Amino acid sequence: MRHGIWWDASTSTNPYANSTDLRKAVQDAMQCSSCVQLQTSTGQTCPVSYPIPATAYPTSTGQIWMYACFNNDPAAATAAPGQPITVLLTETVQTFVPLPGGGNTLRLQAAISMMTQST
Repeated sequence: MRHGIWWDASTSTNPYANSTDLRKAVQDAMQCSSCVQLQTSTGQTCPVSYPIPATAYPTSTGQIWMYACFNNDPAAATAAPGQPITVLLTETVQTFVPLPGGGNTLRLQAAISMMTQST
């Protein structure tokens, strides 16, 4: 995640503040080459209001969905200097035993927010 907020003083840009580079950084940290699926469908690019809607989670187990949110704006594709980047990971996991109240799946989420560096 810190990868995306890095400021390149020589070009006055945040060259890694984009979904593709953030996804690669997450996969590198998780030591997997294709375990994270970047979600970019309309209306689901930045589901950071709580509670997270059920549609923001994978429908089957064994998948991790990633949402990259820039400037607190679902339409933004990158973060401006001094603006936030939020990465949200969602996963649906199957339990070994039924849960109280029924069912055997859990929805997990992890999120981190950081401010991009600027001059």
